[in-house]
Amino acid sequence: MDEFKYFLDELIKTFRGDIRCFDKLCKEAEDLEKSTSTTQTTVYPSYENLYQKPLPINNFSHKIPRSTIPHTIAIFSIIDVVGGLITGKFNLKSFEGNLKEFFRGTLNEENLKQLRLIYRNKLAHQYLPIKSWRLSAHSSNIDECLFLDADNKCLNVNYLIKLTLVRLDEISSNEDLLNKMNSNFRALEDKQIYNSE
Repeated sequence: MDEFKYFLDELIKTFRGDIRCFDKLCKEAEDLEKSTSTTQTTVYPSYENLYQKPLPINNFSHKIPRSTIPHTIAIFSIIDVVGGLITGKFNLKSFEGNLKEFFRGTLNEENLKQLRLIYRNKLAHQYLPIKSWRLSAHSSNIDECLFLDADNKCLNVNYLIKLTLVRLDEISSNEDLLNKMNSNFRALEDKQIYNSE
């Protein structure tokens, strides 16, 4: 159990450090934009969005970068590995079950489906969410996982981070889950790699 606990503690510590860096980028971007709106979202590039761009700010073409996509992918990665340690499933098709197990009792089925199909799968394989869906990391976002932004559905990355950190704390303090995860950690170590099935 000591080796597993060390692994989990270091994993969470690394994730928290990455999130602190992301928060710093977001705060710097907000200071530059001098805005209290949620317009600084990551949007699928299309001609429809061409006319919705804010004016150029400080040499950036239309938005101030804040590394939203790679950090959101990192969130999904920790959800997958910790969810996998709970379910014992470590293959390329296990994300759906790992996501459900990680967020057990916190998000509804529709939100989980949207997180998986529209955000995680698209960000991991196409770098952007599908057209008309957005990502936003802004301090003025409402306290919901998904919200409407200019009539488009938007993932509130701030809320996803907060919820993920709360769940990591809950999971890492649950002795029954830790024992289960320790057994699954041993199985993962024995496999050394993810199965393709």
